[in-house]
Amino acid sequence: LKGSHWQPKEAYGIGQDFSGGPVLFVSKKISLGEQNLTIVSERSLPVAMAISYSTVKIIVITLLLSLTAAVLVLVLSYRRIVTPINNLIDAVNTMRHGNLSMRVPIQSMDEIGILSRSFNEMALQLSKELGERKMAQKTLTESEKRFRVLVEYAADGVFLMDLNGSFIDVNQHACTSLGYTREELLSMGVPDIDTSFPEQKLREFNNSLVIDQAVTIEGMHKKKSGETFPVEVRAGKFEIDDQQFVLALARDISDRKSLEDKLLQAQKMEAIGTLAGGIAHDFNNILTPILGYAEMAKIVLPPDTEVADEINEIVVAGERAKNLVAQILTFSRQTNQEIMALKIQSVLKEALKLLRSSIPTNIDIKHEINPDCPAVMA
Repeated sequence: LKGSHWQPKEAYGIGQDFSGGPVLFVSKKISLGEQNLTIVSERSLPVAMAISYSTVKIIVITLLLSLTAAVLVLVLSYRRIVTPINNLIDAVNTMRHGNLSMRVPIQSMDEIGILSRSFNEMALQLSKELGERKMAQKTLTESEKRFRVLVEYAADGVFLMDLNGSFIDVNQHACTSLGYTREELLSMGVPDIDTSFPEQKLREFNNSLVIDQAVTIEGMHKKKSGETFPVEVRAGKFEIDDQQFVLALARDISDRKSLEDKLLQAQKMEAIGTLAGGIAHDFNNILTPILGYAEMAKIVLPPDTEVADEINEIVVAGERAKNLVAQILTFSRQTNQEIMALKIQSVLKEALKLLRSSIPTNIDIKHEINPDCPAVMA
């Protein structure tokens, strides 16, 4: 066929051979030089069908084997990839609902196995940290409860405020001492309850405080009823999350002020007593020669003369002055008291005379002293 020009025209089908038997043929037309030829290839139809059936059978078997292999590969892939991924997804969903005890089974050390191991390590670490956080939270809650109990049962009023003096929290004693409810106090500030701290003075005082250094001052709190009482305030500034607060403990010092006033009065009386004792001693030194010379004059003078009577009056007045000095010394606690039988009537009369000289003349003193009252030990 060298040098020929192929122009194939194919045809195929089922026909009959020369003996009339069925055949399967394929024909092609070719041009060879100037000649047109037709090449026909034929095969007996039963033989051709047998060969086709064998080929189809081989193809079907091959397809079945390929499908079986694909199924096996798919199953193995599912077990090796899909199942671990589903286990990992289930574990994640379980953890999302708060159960950190879930662990992913590790079937191999491929990429999914490494991911599962990392997930288990993460779950273990989260479980540990969550346990520590719960323990810390429990400890903090218990500490807060103890602190709240201590604050609520404190004998002093506790006030937590911002730098403007507005109350953020108060304890029960603060409410009781001022006569307000907790809600009322939380809507108020320091100037509303302390008459000695107006807004400007309070602002200057809070700005002068140094963090973690407490100071003690005195103030005057005003109750809801308008009554005031002195307080001693221990105040300090502290900082939480870049925000500054002032904590103040207020103690009612009314009793202490009363005791201080009484002590001051006692000290004044002691000073007066000391002064009176000194004056009494000096007066006694003056009185001694007067009584001595008067007694000597009574001795040398006749008893029935006018001068003797006057000297006797001097002695009586001197004795009264002597008794008065003794009383002053007793008042100043500079002499020992002696218990003896005493006619109370004379003491009362002397006391009335002393009282008469110390009160205005427009006040009358009326007295009724029983002369038959027996003596008393005094």
